[in-house]
Amino acid sequence: MLETIPFGSVVSWRIPPADLPFPNNVFDYAQLYFNESPETHASITMHEMLNWPIKKWYEFESSDTTRINRFSINPNSTIFDIFAPFDVKAKVIEKLLNAHYGKLYAIPQTFYFMVRWAAKKVGLDARKWINPFHWGKICSELVYDYLWEIAIEMKWYDLENLLSQWRADNFHAGDVRFVLNWMVTRHYAIIIYGV
Repeated sequence: MLETIPFGSVVSWRIPPADLPFPNNVFDYAQLYFNESPETHASITMHEMLNWPIKKWYEFESSDTTRINRFSINPNSTIFDIFAPFDVKAKVIEKLLNAHYGKLYAIPQTFYFMVRWAAKKVGLDARKWINPFHWGKICSELVYDYLWEIAIEMKWYDLENLLSQWRADNFHAGDVRFVLNWMVTRHYAIIIYGV
């Protein structure tokens, strides 16, 4: 299966807390509760990048740091092939690698999702409010930047318009999944693994 995953695909991860031991799953429980979505992580598949010593099969993600990690499929992942040419995806990934590789994961930034949750409960939309906890990158923000840059390169103005409903630092893993599902309906992406 790994050999058939296209370069530059986006992975939407669901991590069911029931399968994880307490207290290791506290962060996942919090994400599920405040994001109101089962998605807890996102990453970008990659391999054999020019100027980067990367062989098959890896992913570009933000976890402890913005890093390159060995990729392995699990039943909680859904993989979306993005319908942009290899050279476009490679250009965008290399730009993001050069800008963010090795930076610390922005754990404080995730506290803003509680602000979004609370605002929604009183009828407010906080997706574009300034995130006072912003620094570094979180996984969903990295994928936001990737999709934003792909939209610009491909002149997918409707995708730019959709993404502009959020600030990158206010975009969570559930938002990633929402946008990827929308991209499937627009024929900008296809699910190649998972549901």
